[in-house]
Amino acid sequence: MKVFFIRKKNLLGFLFAIAIVAVISVLIFHSFTPEVIRPAYSNDISVEFIHKVNNLTDGEEKITYLTFDDGPNTEVTPKILDILKSENVKASFFVIGKSVETHPEIVKRAYEEGYYIANHGYSHDNSVLYKSPESFVSEI
Repeated sequence: MKVFFIRKKNLLGFLFAIAIVAVISVLIFHSFTPEVIRPAYSNDISVEFIHKVNNLTDGEEKITYLTFDDGPNTEVTPKILDILKSENVKASFFVIGKSVETHPEIVKRAYEEGYYIANHGYSHDNSVLYKSPESFVSEI
């Protein structure tokens, strides 16, 4: 088991960065309405579907969310996309910014095939991410 010690100066910066992310998250998620969720590029999402998404925890139905992190990768991600498409399964891809810059065509394919694309940071380097509040914000 690893134990990490954080100096008081670094701890305050880290807590400040977490507070910023928390406030931004609350502001973003609190403002979601069906009109905000509905993508401007698509008319394929019905009001019923948006209602279902907004009320996921209301019913008895068990739901599993499939996510992939740290891509895109030229060897693995296209194979995953092929399998998901052949099985008619949707998933979320938490992508790394520098990999997106290197392989934008893979992310574009995932997006065009209807998968959710989310941010997993720019470099995925924790030494950069937690270096300072400014570095934290820059990585996101």
